[in-house]
Amino acid sequence: MSELNNYCHKVLADSPAPHTLFLTEPIYAGQFAAFDNAVTMHQKILEAYAPKGGTIIIKSHPMNFSNEDEVLIEKLSSKYNVIKISSKFTRYPVELFKPLIDKCEVISWSYATLSLMYLYGKKVLHGASDSFFEKYLFHDRVTCFKNGNILITAPLKNLSTWNENGPLYLGSYPPSDKKRPKMKLQYHEL
Repeated sequence: MSELNNYCHKVLADSPAPHTLFLTEPIYAGQFAAFDNAVTMHQKILEAYAPKGGTIIIKSHPMNFSNEDEVLIEKLSSKYNVIKISSKFTRYPVELFKPLIDKCEVISWSYATLSLMYLYGKKVLHGASDSFFEKYLFHDRVTCFKNGNILITAPLKNLSTWNENGPLYLGSYPPSDKKRPKMKLQYHEL
């Protein structure tokens, strides 16, 4: 862990503030969106929330096997200083990147929005919304992501009043008259 902490401190020291830590999701690699849409979705989230002229630190999802991040970096590099976390450390969950969590504005649209608030009291900017899903994802995947968003944002709302003796969230998905599509899974060798 000391190697990871040292790496995080070096990234912060060697780059201009303000710092934004962005957690990507493998939406192209996971066959949830076309390549260009995956890159554009991440780009639009960052352009909406990351301060211009600052540093964006991209933490790739460990299951991202495409070059989405490299294309994203190219698109952002004229407005931001962009750093991609070394592949040596991307396999680690973001919850272990404590120095970056402490010093960066964190943008996510996944479970880390909830886990970082629970573990560290870190308010994470939850960057994606249903309208983003509708605009950028394959139409047969939108409901899946909307439901996933509920499983993140609903418990987050309950966290401040949760007594830790019962479930954090006992909700359900909104009713749907659509039949759920079967997902074709593709596995990548590591």
